[in-house]
Amino acid sequence: MKRILFITLCMLCNFKAMAQVKFGFELNAYSSTFRNISSDSIVPWGYSGAKVTQSPANALAPALILRKDVGKRFSLETGLGYWSNKYKLNLQAYNRWYKATVDSTLNISLKYIQVPVLVNYEIPMKGILSFVFTGGINTKILIHQQDNYQDIIFEKVGLGSFNKYKRVVLAPSISFAGKWQFNNTNSLELGVFATRDVTPFTGKHWGFYQNLYPARILQTGIQLKYFL
Repeated sequence: MKRILFITLCMLCNFKAMAQVKFGFELNAYSSTFRNISSDSIVPWGYSGAKVTQSPANALAPALILRKDVGKRFSLETGLGYWSNKYKLNLQAYNRWYKATVDSTLNISLKYIQVPVLVNYEIPMKGILSFVFTGGINTKILIHQQDNYQDIIFEKVGLGSFNKYKRVVLAPSISFAGKWQFNNTNSLELGVFATRDVTPFTGKHWGFYQNLYPARILQTGIQLKYFL
């Protein structure tokens, strides 16, 4: 992971050294949820097949961004962002030992360094206003993982401290924003975005992790960018 971060920082430095590169700050206010959690009873233990209810995890994500124009309307963008997500999943399942329905809350904390590679298309309007359409892919590098799974299950198993969650996740994203160009360098963008994982964020481990394996993280929200 350190090697990946080092290479990323070197890329950002080289990107910044190029002519006509804009440096800016980004702030995302978003809601994050798991989509497509399997409801199948894959195994008869560890809350596999539990009925799941969840509330959206709301958070803020800051980032440093670089943008380079490659034409009158197109530009390339990259950066380095910090995304911290805390999820609460209420699990209800029939326990074969107690012969009754039991429920618990699974708390999951995941923190990522996010590196986007984006393409922007800008449509000028009247005055200082224009519209920006953006698409690309984010590489999410896991830097923190924590959950209480072993505390809520009834079975005693030696899961150990293995990496339950994937170190690298890929997530395409799209966004649409209004842009106000104040002068040759300073501009402000305000818009909406959506991003969804296309690779698993967890491994096929034990119990309920097998139900999480096909799930993907969906994030939608408001995005603010300011270029200096």
